[in-house]
Amino acid sequence: MKFLRKLINIKPGEGKMVITFFLFSFFTIAMGLTAKTAKDAYFLSRFEKSILPLMFLVVAIAIAPILSGYTKLAKKLAPKLMFILTTSIFCFSFIVSQSLIDGWVIPAVYVWVEIVVAIALIQFWGSAAESFQPQQAKRLFGIIAGGGSFAVMLIGMNLRPFVNAFGTDELLYLSSGFMIIAFLFGLLSMNYMKIDSDKKTKKKPHSAAKLKKKKDPFIVGIATIIALSGIVTVLVDYQFKMIASDTFPNEGRLVAFFGLFYAISGASSIIMQFFITGPV
Repeated sequence: MKFLRKLINIKPGEGKMVITFFLFSFFTIAMGLTAKTAKDAYFLSRFEKSILPLMFLVVAIAIAPILSGYTKLAKKLAPKLMFILTTSIFCFSFIVSQSLIDGWVIPAVYVWVEIVVAIALIQFWGSAAESFQPQQAKRLFGIIAGGGSFAVMLIGMNLRPFVNAFGTDELLYLSSGFMIIAFLFGLLSMNYMKIDSDKKTKKKPHSAAKLKKKKDPFIVGIATIIALSGIVTVLVDYQFKMIASDTFPNEGRLVAFFGLFYAISGASSIIMQFFITGPV
């Protein structure tokens, strides 16, 4: 046990905190993985997949104002209240949507799932950022994110037997179950959040000179890399989904393939998260 703790760089007193966030990460990613697999399978098998590029555009257009509105609302409400409110809405929407999966509900669910997953990840990492000191974050965020890698691997491995036993019309219900468990660990993780006293003080207005200050080239460079990688990711994602849907026209087999792919990618990322990211 001591060897494992030293290997993954956890100091005494951090174990309970790390486990809580690890499980929060696990079930958040499990929810997102299941929901995304469901919406991809439903859209590629039950809707006109030729408009998939349009769906990427719709998601991009829809997610920006919604995340902006979420950010503004989050500043007005307590984190725990905001977490309870959004999780309740998301969970209820998944349960209702599953019983209505047909026709134009399918593309609506496609967009909605992307929004739900994006907000869920923001809530998770926001909670983690407010709970760990910068030096802790450098050591432990790789381990905590490893919970998501385990989720990708384990859930991916078990999607095929789940679909064989229950069919594909239960995936959003399964995602809702993972969301409820993630919600419980999310509430526990919020007990570790630290309130910075500096945030309570009113911020002084910036002078005109400061507002006109030239942007940091490093920040601009990082933003450019993120934008370019986002474009590449979308293009590869589109090609991957179209090839997969052509290769596996049966919805159950398509879900099983996605599960196998996620299991392999999750397993390969576990080594990176646990034994490389933290030490580096």
